[in-house]
Amino acid sequence: FDPNENLEYIDQGIQRFRYRIVAIESGLDVTRLAREGATICARLFAHLESAHESQAPALERTFEGMAVEPDNVIATVVKKSEDGDGWIVRVYESSGIATNAIVRSSLLGAQWEFAIGAYELRTFHVTREGVSKVDLTEIAQ
Repeated sequence: FDPNENLEYIDQGIQRFRYRIVAIESGLDVTRLAREGATICARLFAHLESAHESQAPALERTFEGMAVEPDNVIATVVKKSEDGDGWIVRVYESSGIATNAIVRSSLLGAQWEFAIGAYELRTFHVTREGVSKVDLTEIAQ
């Protein structure tokens, strides 16, 4: 830290913060805290769409696009792959406990199991041919 550095222009403009006070009954549940933090930082939003013809069948009244187990493994990214050939799914372990995990996605038509280390981030490329592990830049490992 340089006390003479000019920091006059850092963080200009409107700053918005969200926080939540969460009661913890017994012990620190870091998995729950990670999920609470994710809901605060990445709020859901409604996207209004006009009526139009669709080739796809209507979704059920309730729909689960992806399930990840156990609870300490959290999916943070589902996006189209950079090469356009499939989807990228990124997960991380949130509570410092290495575990075996499973991802089920009816939306992507895939299910896979994997081992994940404590606080590890894993990225997967999901295509019609299957699921492969890739790095953060989406290059196969």
